[in-house]
Amino acid sequence: MRTEQFFRCLADQKRINTILLIWHSQEVSLFQLACVLEQSENSVARNMALLLKNNIVIERRQELDRLYRINPELPRWAYKVLKHTYIGNKHILEGQLLPLEDGTENSATHL
Repeated sequence: MRTEQFFRCLADQKRINTILLIWHSQEVSLFQLACVLEQSENSVARNMALLLKNNIVIERRQELDRLYRINPELPRWAYKVLKHTYIGNKHILEGQLLPLEDGTENSATHL
């Protein structure tokens, strides 16, 4: 992974919020991200494509859902950057986490 590309991926608040939510939840669907971030699924999918292309997140399919998590094979330095970004910015997630933590399938009804 090129350092420059890694930081370019983090140079967007929507992608940072996405990474924070994935880090917190460990694994999250495209639908959940779109609901919690109040963005269209297409918008989230475009950001996820960039994060996937740069190996920051990985995707797995479960039936019709696409589930995302932080790539466990990130270089150590990149993992530490994401970890400290999460620790220093958890407050951004306040008020956004309830839909992911309630365990319901259609989290949009709880926004």
